[in-house]
Amino acid sequence: MHNPAEYFLNFVLLEIVPYLVLYYLIRNITYSNRCPDKLYLKCVLWGIAGAFFPSALVQFAVMRLFHVDIFFMVVVLGPIQEELLKSLFLLVALNNFKYRNVTNGLVLGSLVGLGFALAENIFYVSQGVSSYTRLFLGSFHILQTGLAGGIIAYGMLNKRSKTAGYFIFSIVLTSILHIMLNYISAMNYKFALMYLILFGIHFLFYFGILLKFRLSENQIILRELHDEVRRNIIPENTYAGILRQLTILPQLIFPYKLPKALVCGGELAFQSYYEKKMPNTFYKVGNRVKKINLFRLSN
Repeated sequence: MHNPAEYFLNFVLLEIVPYLVLYYLIRNITYSNRCPDKLYLKCVLWGIAGAFFPSALVQFAVMRLFHVDIFFMVVVLGPIQEELLKSLFLLVALNNFKYRNVTNGLVLGSLVGLGFALAENIFYVSQGVSSYTRLFLGSFHILQTGLAGGIIAYGMLNKRSKTAGYFIFSIVLTSILHIMLNYISAMNYKFALMYLILFGIHFLFYFGILLKFRLSENQIILRELHDEVRRNIIPENTYAGILRQLTILPQLIFPYKLPKALVCGGELAFQSYYEKKMPNTFYKVGNRVKKINLFRLSN
């Protein structure tokens, strides 16, 4: 595209705008124990500055110093290194028990992948690669790192002593998926059908895990809030309204514009759950009272 203005407009519409929309969609996947926006932005920045640029520099240096074949670097070594760097930040982000559930792991991982994909797309588009192609390929990073985040969060929450094992498993799984993707790309897109099959595998893994653990988290919400009803903390009719909201299928995946009662009720329920699971950790009585008051005000 020779016209600079047309090129810039095309780049903004096909790269920047879609990723802004994806950022909004991803950060709103979770409604209970939602992370602060600063953490979401840190994930995106880590994908750009903590994963993409160091990966590119290391790969360039290794090829120059050790004369590694570019095919082997791009198809094998590169994916492993990239998945490792993308996932390292998730260990830190999910170390805060307050945000440690599988849904948040998926969200934080997806945002790290989004940042990485955005930086990679800018690089490749500047080298003449089609914006349409990069927009499609960038989605793989989002799904792959989201899977890694979900696996790491599951390990930290349920198998604390085996967190390292789950972390390694997440790296192995996402690296295999990434290697398959890069191999197809290295073949000059001769296996176009394989792209769709591989994307389908990513999609089913990602949304299968999201739906499974969203249902599990909803069960926690309903169980804990039912206990709050018995203790006369929240009215029974409000509990019935929350029950109806949690059974609407679209909201199991993308819960937008939910009532304040559900959002606050979900936070209250998870607080109760973690108080029982990990007594005397970080939740304070004052925070619990504040949540209950907010919950009452929202009705």
